[in-house]
Amino acid sequence: MQDVMIHFQSRMIYKEDQSVEEQKATFQGQAAIKNGSLFLRYQEVMEELGEVSHTIKIMGDQATILRQGPITMRQPLEQGARTEGTYRSPYGRMATTTKTNVLRSSWNPEIPSGSIYIEYELAMQGQEVGLCQLTYNLTGGLS
Repeated sequence: MQDVMIHFQSRMIYKEDQSVEEQKATFQGQAAIKNGSLFLRYQEVMEELGEVSHTIKIMGDQATILRQGPITMRQPLEQGARTEGTYRSPYGRMATTTKTNVLRSSWNPEIPSGSIYIEYELAMQGQEVGLCQLTYNLTGGLS
């Protein structure tokens, strides 16, 4: 695993009213290619909840987003397909469904740098929530 700075941006376009919620953050993490899969790992400290570990595994047109801690999530993704996952918070467990529209990734260990872009339609407990866009820009070192 190589140390990386992760410049993260999420954008959620809610289906109900087309409102947009955006978040930006920078994390220290690690990235690596193992057995043909790109792995990205980092920790996030969430207000009032504590530390959540994130792992993203991407291989071709498939990915899995995992969270562990006070919020847990397991969401498999496959470009062009619907997939089912789970999300658990202190408020309870919910079933999730995604339809992945875009899944792109690149990683150059020599530089090291890369990026991940994931776009999917999200439903929770059978209710359509909206369109989620996740962008991860990765740069080597911990500056």
